[in-house]
Formats: sequence, structure tokens, C-alpha cells
Amino acid sequence: MVVRSLLAFAVLSFCGTAEADWMVRRQTMGGICHVQMKTASPIGSDLSGPHSTRKIACTSAKQLYDSSGTDSKRCAEYGNGTVSSCKQDGVSLP
Repeated sequence: MVVRSLLAFAVLSFCGTAEADWMVRRQTMGGICHVQMKTASPIGSDLSGPHSTRKIACTSAKQLYDSSGTDSKRCAEYGNGTVSSCKQDGVSLP
């Protein structure tokens, strides 16, 4: 999990907040969601997007939260890199 989180953080840090197409993607196993640029290698299924900014994607990811982890169209958790990046944009994820 640490490697996945670091990878997601590296992708988001490299991309910064430049205007681009952002996606909310859910890992196939585990229900962990990530906010990624559309051009990044998908790590699972697309739940939401494309969004014009990372902040909008983060807000969408927050709305997809469901702690039960039973719904494959929702986020049970968020990758550490996504949590950090969204926080920089003023969106606090659970």
C-alpha cells in the first residue's frame, strides 16, 4: 500500500495543479480511490471525470465516499498521495 500511495503522490506532485483532465479512479481490489490525470496509467476503474481541475476531481472524490466498502462505484478509502494533494487544494478527504 505504501508503494501505491507513493506512486500516486509522485504522479500528482509531478503534474501539479495545472489545468488538465482529472479523473477519480478506484483500485479494482480494496476500494481505494485516487485522483489522477486522465493521461496517467489507470490503476482501476474510472468513477468520475474528466474534470477540468484537480480541486473539482477532489470534490467529486469526496462525494463518492462510502466507508462500508461494499459499493464498487464508491470510495472506501483514498490513497495517501490523493489525500495530501486534495488537502493542498482545500478539500479534506475522510
